[in-house]
Amino acid sequence: MKLSACLLVCLSACLLVCEGLTAQITPCPGRNDDNFKTGTCCANVTPDYIFPSEFPPNGIMNSGSYACIENCSTVTAFDTTVTLRMFPHPGIMGTANGQPACDEVAFVLQVQEIGLPPAFSFSIGTNPPVNNVRSSFLSGKYMRTWVTIDSDGFVHQFWRFLVSGDAVWQSGARPCPIPPCIPTYPSMSMHGHIDIECTEFNPHLGEYGWSFNTQLTHYAGCLSHINIPQNTRNLPPSSLRHDDTSYHFVAPGGFNWLANPPAAASLNTASNLDALRSTVSHVNTPIGQPSLQVCQSEAALRTWGQPVSVTCACGQPGNFYYNQNWPGGPNQNAALCPMSFEKEWSSLVLVPEIPTGFVQQYLGEYPPAGVPYVMRGIKIFAVLGTVSYDDFCDLRLDSEKETTHVVFGSNHIYDPRRQNEPILFASFTTFGPTTDMLLDFGNNVLANDSLLAGAPGWTNILWMISR
Repeated sequence: MKLSACLLVCLSACLLVCEGLTAQITPCPGRNDDNFKTGTCCANVTPDYIFPSEFPPNGIMNSGSYACIENCSTVTAFDTTVTLRMFPHPGIMGTANGQPACDEVAFVLQVQEIGLPPAFSFSIGTNPPVNNVRSSFLSGKYMRTWVTIDSDGFVHQFWRFLVSGDAVWQSGARPCPIPPCIPTYPSMSMHGHIDIECTEFNPHLGEYGWSFNTQLTHYAGCLSHINIPQNTRNLPPSSLRHDDTSYHFVAPGGFNWLANPPAAASLNTASNLDALRSTVSHVNTPIGQPSLQVCQSEAALRTWGQPVSVTCACGQPGNFYYNQNWPGGPNQNAALCPMSFEKEWSSLVLVPEIPTGFVQQYLGEYPPAGVPYVMRGIKIFAVLGTVSYDDFCDLRLDSEKETTHVVFGSNHIYDPRRQNEPILFASFTTFGPTTDMLLDFGNNVLANDSLLAGAPGWTNILWMISR
């Protein structure tokens, strides 16, 4: 009986993996740039990126790794399979009358541990997603596109989405992977990114190469459940708040958790590749009708940052939290327009748990071999911060605009041996410069100056920082 059960589990795992390797009949979209870089500040644009109608209808399967990180040092990791599906964004009530912005999509992500029962599983989303039900979809905000050319000369185009959603557990009652804040809050808020990848037709494989990578994080309790009234999922300090532990999921598998942490100086940023863009709600509509969210063109940023310390969160021992200043002032972190109309922006220290107002939690790296080429040697960080910024593209009255922004995102640093592999679409006609770092984070504020660490939120201001 034990042998039969083992064979059944192994066969099921094999079928899952093999299904993910079958040829995709959905071709790659025939586009390069995304139309956000027009050269005109705050101009309304029609974005052109990867849409749900172009995504493989049965989704994409991949391997994955789920981990609990305690005191920035002890890692408990599990191998998983993961399936990703993409849908039109169903909209959320309270924002543009339930209509999504022009650059939002919905994802459904299902994770299953590989192994004998009692294996755990969780999902973010349902098929199809349900309007205004946060746990029924992983909200994706389109960020940027770039290409990578592998050692065989094949071009891989990526489309990055920042994502936010609630993971719902189906099984796996054990201290790890399920955080102790469950069932106080039955679902687990997760923030991060999804990179959709499509490779041109490969004659050697006879298929189109669709894939994805992702990083999702449920932050340590002092951050995700910070005990202030503005946080709808606040908890007082206790064992339920898991101040000593954060929870993470990455795909594909083969990830080396906490391996080879970089020097703090590696996170300095100074580049002409940086940009900001807005999704604002000021379109004139008929009387009595709410305004709709529209996308606007990118504005260049002057950026400069200095990592000041490497610690752990919540006063716990260890390190791997890179606390970074973003000092504001003339020529520092100002958004630039051709009209020379600029706004300063800076880190904002609202809570002692984020001592500089901006922190990146180092998660680990992919090895230089044994994983897909496009992931080799990449170091990954989860991003969290509070930023002070007045969006100059938002035409609402100052009294109606947010100035305090809680931001979430991801950072990838590439192996120097790959010689700045990502090639950004920095102009209409040619590839822009290559870069070795892609730091992307977006605003998750719902109301004026509300701090929503770990609570539901939807983006409207995005920063793109490269190096």
